[in-house]
Amino acid sequence: MRTYFIKTSLILIILFHYFCGKTQEISDSLFNVIINNSDIIILNEKTTVNYTGRKADFMFVNISKEITYQINSENGINKIKRISIPEMFDPTFIQHSSTAQKTLRLFDKIIIDSIYTSVNSTIKPEIINNYTLLKKNNLCIKDDFKYGNIVGYYIDIKDITVGSVVKIKYSLNFPFDENWKQLLSTRIFFNSKFPKIKYELNWLFPKKLEVDTFFYKFKPEIDTLNNFIALKWKLNNLAGCIEEPGSYPYIDLPWFTFSPKPNVFLNYYYNTNEVDYAPLWYFLSYRRVKFFLNAKLDAELGLKTSNQLAFNSLAEKFIESKEKDSTGFYSLCNFQNWIVNEIKYNNDNDFYKELVKESMDKSGQDLKNNELKDHNRFDVYAHMISSLGLDYYASYPVDKRYGEISNHYFTTIYDCDMLMVALLKNNTFTFLYPLSDNSRYYFEELPFYFENIKTQVIPASYYGGYKEDIKKQYMSINTPSSKLTDNKRRTNSVVNVKIDENVFEFTTKVDLMGQYSTLTRNVYKHLPSDSSINSLYLEKAYNINKNVKINKEVITQSSIQYPYISVVNLEYSTNNCISKKDSVITINLNSWFKHIYYPTYTNNYRFTSYYSDFMGTDAYVYLIKFDKPIQLILSGAESESHNEFGDYVYKTEQVDEYQIKITSYLSIKAAKVNASNISLVNNIYQSVSNDKLLTLKIK
Repeated sequence: MRTYFIKTSLILIILFHYFCGKTQEISDSLFNVIINNSDIIILNEKTTVNYTGRKADFMFVNISKEITYQINSENGINKIKRISIPEMFDPTFIQHSSTAQKTLRLFDKIIIDSIYTSVNSTIKPEIINNYTLLKKNNLCIKDDFKYGNIVGYYIDIKDITVGSVVKIKYSLNFPFDENWKQLLSTRIFFNSKFPKIKYELNWLFPKKLEVDTFFYKFKPEIDTLNNFIALKWKLNNLAGCIEEPGSYPYIDLPWFTFSPKPNVFLNYYYNTNEVDYAPLWYFLSYRRVKFFLNAKLDAELGLKTSNQLAFNSLAEKFIESKEKDSTGFYSLCNFQNWIVNEIKYNNDNDFYKELVKESMDKSGQDLKNNELKDHNRFDVYAHMISSLGLDYYASYPVDKRYGEISNHYFTTIYDCDMLMVALLKNNTFTFLYPLSDNSRYYFEELPFYFENIKTQVIPASYYGGYKEDIKKQYMSINTPSSKLTDNKRRTNSVVNVKIDENVFEFTTKVDLMGQYSTLTRNVYKHLPSDSSINSLYLEKAYNINKNVKINKEVITQSSIQYPYISVVNLEYSTNNCISKKDSVITINLNSWFKHIYYPTYTNNYRFTSYYSDFMGTDAYVYLIKFDKPIQLILSGAESESHNEFGDYVYKTEQVDEYQIKITSYLSIKAAKVNASNISLVNNIYQSVSNDKLLTLKIK
């Protein structure tokens, strides 16, 4: 206990005396700066969550909330006019899955007991219950692999103006047994995207209900009320910093997790004759991998079913000679890269809608016909890895931007993609990310948010064997990481300019390596892209203006192993880039450079550390050739910044009377920058974001 509070105190001091409590608050002067620059302030928020019952079939979750907003700007009106009921417990969560499997995290079978709103402003003194309740059906895939609907509730609040004080109060409940999968690992943050002057949270559950809790940075007051235990937090002056660009809120901000354990999770252990609760992650994982053991047995027993024969036939295609591939590494590499390059992914909408029925598993035949279906794509990987003579495991990652897998936080097992871990013949592990419309990665390739993280690894054997005891522990394996020199993008372009015609013709080569290849190459292939990353990654080199005409767009994969080098060759043209005044012409170059940056510099304060997506370099070189002699007058936003976080250089030089060369170079050298040093990040990103103009004089 002593160690806990000593560590907490040190962290609080470092973070500007930020976190609230009886002795730690933001100073009034700092908090006034925050609220004066905020579109919305939460004047008061009180949330009560009450679990009733002990048996899963009869448990209910009751949520009541009272919240008061002050609207300070037009932007604030847009942010508050529609509110989901209830709001998400964890606003940082990002679901990584195929589009078919992706759904809003909503509670099912909600019963709304009451809703009350009021708007108080100088124009209309008080408007009571001035809202519209909306019901929206949200498609989701149920446990029977069929589409179903979860009803989401929203309220639209009317007649809000700048200066309005909006009060919302509601009470609702829903059954535990209809929502248990997303309630086994609930995480609650105290901060939100809006600053809070007063905040209160009460979390109640029956004394006889077994629960697991974990408190990060702040422990609650604990009371006993009749037959209930109440966890209570009362906090003041909470900054609205949960969405600070480049932050990892789970590292810097306080939160807690709650995992209820109704009696249905009790398990009899044959070896010890004890009755104890099985780990909750075990049940979530079972839903995902219960068919994996069949794949292993089918291969080991040498079954001759048409499905298994199809897998065996494909495996022979990928298996390398023992002299070349003693571990199975290259066989796996051949398989995954064939999947990425040749296979058509089927989103299975007709299957989920029950428009087609499959009486037996035909995944092997489907794969042999170059098709991978969404509903059994993980099973296909299990079958293929087994047919290649290797063992495999389910591996559950958590996007490092919002969490880390652990015994108390394992919510991603419920509805996020899993990785496949193969055990090679030299007893080393390797990762495969199964194909979907949103994940088209080569062998051992992972996006940055799954790099260098701990994953929960569960063998298929955990779910097999007569009277086999449920395992209480899982294995942990770290994913690979990358270095600064592994991640590069270099864009070289020759631009021929016809001044009088106002026409620009580009011949451009984009070299992509490491994470730049992983995140951006599919944009040039016109394939679905990752919606969870900075949208600047999705900008193509030729996205200069709306007049661009693309004449050539060819991408070649120079390497399908790390660091996955891709080369993009482009030819495109555009017009109307020049503005003229007398003999002086100006060219706006701002959209020519696609450096990735975050607007950290928009505030004068920072409460969380900044984490880079990855370390790497990004360089642009434009050689502009004019058809008339020109003279460089003003190069625009020439700048050079160097510090511990990164380097940025923007330079313009006249090569001869017809040619100008422009170079822009960005290097990110630090994975993390503490909040107190955020000026390092601001200096680099402010320079990157500055407008870039090229001003010339025609001779």
